Amino acid sequence: YIRQKKLLGEKMGFEVELVRFEEDARAEDIISKIKSLNADADINGVIVQSPLPTHLSWYEIVSLIVPDEDVDGVSPENI
Repeated sequence: YIRQKKLLGEKMGFEVELVRFEEDARAEDIISKIKSLNADADINGVIVQSPLPTHLSWYEIVSLIVPDEDVDGVSPENI
């Protein structure tokens, strides 16, 4: 499913970067990555693939995505 998203984005002319974390990744590491993506002027969209491992808060993670870059429209402001 993720591979299909990547292929479709590239077919539409977007540069797609897939960032993977291990299943036991710390929330702090994911939060740090999302914050760095938000601060990068070259990044125009972010998707968080669900479901997340049970030790991570989906709401906390997607709440960090800048609303204008929230491709899935799942951040609280976009909902």
